[in-house]
Amino acid sequence: RKQYSEALDLERQALVAAERQFGSDHATVALVLLALVQLHDALARSKEAIPLLERANSILVKGRGPEHPSVVDAQAGLAKRYEDQEMFEPAEALYRRVLVAREKSLGSENPALLGALSDLAAVLESMGRPAESEVLHERGLAILEMAAGSKHDGLLNTLVDLARVESMQRKFPEAEAHLRRALEAEEKSH
Repeated sequence: RKQYSEALDLERQALVAAERQFGSDHATVALVLLALVQLHDALARSKEAIPLLERANSILVKGRGPEHPSVVDAQAGLAKRYEDQEMFEPAEALYRRVLVAREKSLGSENPALLGALSDLAAVLESMGRPAESEVLHERGLAILEMAAGSKHDGLLNTLVDLARVESMQRKFPEAEAHLRRALEAEEKSH
């Protein structure tokens, strides 16, 4: 813990130096901010990382554009911090941006979208919107079935997540069917 605290002090000094040398809106400053975020994470200071991530995100959007992969990754990280702090509205907005950007770069039926779909679905579920969450899980399931059939690693989690939001809506037969499929998938994998 002491080493992380010392590293945090050094990173803060690096931030000041980068701002002096490059200006406060330079990509190098964003990289130093992201390093500071990692240190805050290691020290379990997620809440303190949020303003750093917000600033890094702002710099990256200005410098690289909103759809650059590093910007999308930074937005996903910021959305996760918001979600962890139960700041669901800004998390939802960012997760929606992340999903749109990833759809543009990967296509709308790419299995790599599963993470973005699941993240947004989880926030919607936390906000008491299981019907919207269900739609996203169903979409993820359809993508997985088209791409990999029953062999994709994310299939089991997607089926369980879908069953959970169906149960929240008292759709018990559908939830049971999805849980049975999850069990079958788990048994086949062993």
